[in-house]
Amino acid sequence: MLRIQSAPFRLLFGCYFLLVTWPLSAACRVLRLAVGLPLRPQPVDRSAIHSIALIRLDEMGDFVIFSSILRPLRQAFPQARIVLFMTAWVAPLAELCPYVDEIVPVPSQGSKLRSFLRGPFHALRFAAARLTGHFDLVVNARGDRDTRNAGLLAAFSLAPYVVGFPASAEPVKTIMNRGHDRFYTHLLPVRAAVHEIERTREILRFLNVPDPYPAPELWLSDSDRAEALDLSRCHPLICLGIHSGLDRRRWPLERYQELVRLLAPIADFKFLVVGSPHDYPAGELLRPALGPALLNLAGKTSLRASAAAIDHCSLYIGSDSGPMHLAAALGKPVIEISCHPATGDPAHFQSPRRFAPLTNPAIVLAPQFALPPCRESCEQDQSHCIRQVTVGQVFTAVTRVLNQSVLSGEAIAYQS
Repeated sequence: MLRIQSAPFRLLFGCYFLLVTWPLSAACRVLRLAVGLPLRPQPVDRSAIHSIALIRLDEMGDFVIFSSILRPLRQAFPQARIVLFMTAWVAPLAELCPYVDEIVPVPSQGSKLRSFLRGPFHALRFAAARLTGHFDLVVNARGDRDTRNAGLLAAFSLAPYVVGFPASAEPVKTIMNRGHDRFYTHLLPVRAAVHEIERTREILRFLNVPDPYPAPELWLSDSDRAEALDLSRCHPLICLGIHSGLDRRRWPLERYQELVRLLAPIADFKFLVVGSPHDYPAGELLRPALGPALLNLAGKTSLRASAAAIDHCSLYIGSDSGPMHLAAALGKPVIEISCHPATGDPAHFQSPRRFAPLTNPAIVLAPQFALPPCRESCEQDQSHCIRQVTVGQVFTAVTRVLNQSVLSGEAIAYQS
C-alpha cells in the first residue's frame, strides 16, 4: 500500500500546492485587500460578531464530538445567527439542534482523494453562493487533514475572522494541506495527543467563551423514538459495531460469532446492528449464529432513528465508528475494539487517546503492538493489527461491564 508520506505522494501534493493552493491563497488575499479586510490577525471583538459559520465537513463521530461546543457557543452569542455547514449525509443529526439557526448540507464530491483534487472549483462556487460576505466569523473546525476543501470555503467567505487549525496539526496534513495556513486570519493552537473534544474546545477558548467542560449532545424527535419503539421489548439488547469507515478498524465477523456464542448462556441477549444499506449484507452474515436474536436495522432506519435504537441498548461492543460515538453520547457503556496498537503514535487519528468514547464506563481493547509492515498505527486495507484482540479479552470486558465491576471513577480503561 502506497503511504501518503511516500515520495510519489509528496511530489503529487507539492505540485498541487504550486498549481492550486498557492494561487488560490494569493487570490484570496487580493480579494481581502480589495474589500478592505486585514491580512494580519486582529484582536477579536466579540461585540462585532453577529453571524457565525461553523464548517464541519467530516464524519458522524467527528460531529458528535463537535456538538459539545454548540450549547456554550449559543449562550455566548445569544443574538448571533449561527449556521452549520455539514457533510450532507451527517446533517440529519443536527436538524433538531436548538443552538443553530440553519443547517446547510454540503454535497460530497466522491472519494476523499477525488474531492481533494477536483473539489476546489466546487468549493469556490459554493463559497460564492452561500458564504462570501455573509458572516463575521467563520470557523473550519476540522483539525486533521482537510480532504473536502473546508479551508477554501472558510477562506473565500471573506469574513473578518477566519479561524482554523494549522497544517502542523498532523504529519499527513503538513503534506496534503501545505499552504493552507494562509487561508486563515487566526490559527488555533494544537496540543499533541489530546482527545478531540479538547481540540474542539480550543474554539471556545479562542473566543473567550466560558468552558464548563461541555459534553456531546444528540437531539431526537418523538417520531425518531417511535420508529425504534419496538426495540423497547428487546431486553437485554447489545449493539454490535461491526462496521467502520476503514476496513482495518473492523474486528473479524467470525470473532463476533464466537463472542455471541459465549454470551448466550449468560442471558437471552438480542443483538442490534445499525448502519447504511451497504452494511446490511455484512450484518446478515451473523444470522447463522444469531438467528432471530439478530436485529439488523442497517439501511432500514433513518440516522436519528438508528440513534434512538441504540438508546435501547445496554452496551455497545465494536469498532471506532459513528455508532460508537452515538452510543457514548447517549451514555451507554462502550467496549471499543481498536486497531491502533498500544505502542503506536498517541496523536494518530486512529488513536483512542484522541477519539475514545466519551462515556463511563468505557473500555478500549487495543493490539499490543503494530504488526509488520505497520509502524505507528495500522495501515493496511483490511483487518490486520486488530486481529490481536482476542474473543476472550472482549468476553472478559463484557462480563466486567455487565457485572458492574468496572470502577465507577474509571472513565476509560486501555487494555492490550
